[in-house]
Amino acid sequence: MGNKLKSVALCGALFLAGCASASVMDLDANTVQVSAGAAPVCGAIGAQNYAVKTAAYQTLRRGFDKYIIGGAQATAQERFAGYTPMYANSYGNTTMITGGEPIMMTEHGQNLVVHMFHATDPGAENAIDAKTTLGPDWQKIMAKGPGVTCTG
Repeated sequence: MGNKLKSVALCGALFLAGCASASVMDLDANTVQVSAGAAPVCGAIGAQNYAVKTAAYQTLRRGFDKYIIGGAQATAQERFAGYTPMYANSYGNTTMITGGEPIMMTEHGQNLVVHMFHATDPGAENAIDAKTTLGPDWQKIMAKGPGVTCTG
C-alpha cells in the first residue's frame, strides 16, 4: 500500500473512530428519549443504527429486557465545513484562479422514544429483545458501552 493510500486509510479510520454520540433523557420509570447524532460519513442509516444500539444498551443497563420504539424522528443539519483549495494557473498574461468553493456537510440525527419492559411485563411479547439487537457480543458491549462509531 502506498504512503498516500495509507494516509487516506488512517484519516478515514480516525474520522470513524468518533463519529457518533448519544444523549439519553428519562421520561418516566420505563421510558427514555435517545437523541443520537452521527458524522456525515455515517449517513442517516448510521445515525439510526447508533440510536437503536443505544436504546438496547440503555434497556439492559436499566434492568429491563425488551423495548418498543414509540416514536422516532430523523434529523439532518447542513453545516459549513470550510472551503475547497484555491489554485492559480497562469497562461501567458492571463491567470485563472479556481477553487475556494464552500464545503457543506450534512450531520444526521435520530431521536427515539423508547419504552422498556421486563420479559414478564404485559406488552413484552411484542417488544424487541435488547440482547438480540446488540448481537452475540452483547456482554462486551454492556461492559464497554455502546462505543462512538456508527459502524457497529
